[in-house]
Amino acid sequence: MGEGKEPRIYVDTNVILDVIERRRKKDDSFLLLDKIKNEGWYCCTSAYTICELIDKEQEFLHVGNFLLNRYTLDEILKLRKPKNLSQEQREDAIDKVRGFFKQYKIEQFTLEEKGWETAYAVLRDLNISASDAVQVATAIEANCSIFISNDEELGKEAQKKLVWMNPTQANQTLKGQGMTKETL
Repeated sequence: MGEGKEPRIYVDTNVILDVIERRRKKDDSFLLLDKIKNEGWYCCTSAYTICELIDKEQEFLHVGNFLLNRYTLDEILKLRKPKNLSQEQREDAIDKVRGFFKQYKIEQFTLEEKGWETAYAVLRDLNISASDAVQVATAIEANCSIFISNDEELGKEAQKKLVWMNPTQANQTLKGQGMTKETL
């Protein structure tokens, strides 16, 4: 990032899940996404992330149906796949995820042909899964200056290509407009 240039931020699925599912590091992730939105900084994630989030939301609804009917944990584990959701439930999951992206002004970045070549190179160069390679490649192709993830193993590998921070570090580092290279 050049001096005085605003950050371009990529957020990994787990950061978004913290806020949507109100889980573990929710406060840091919520504060970060709120800061990004309020500052008007560019923030994106991959189309793959959106699919993952919809899948997780549908999974939550599916398992929730079992809990409402007082299934045991063993029964739920046996029956958790395939999902048995109505069209309305599937659409509700999609609407919830889309609403979240609209609320936080997170853009969807979709890899094109060159981006997939970047993903293949990331798979060659880094010791990460294919889905994580798509995340890193998307951040690279979207010209993001910061990759934010709670996944420390992914972060350490991604740091070979990008600046990686977890939400806590990002909240401490990203103070406001006029970011400089030295602050990163």
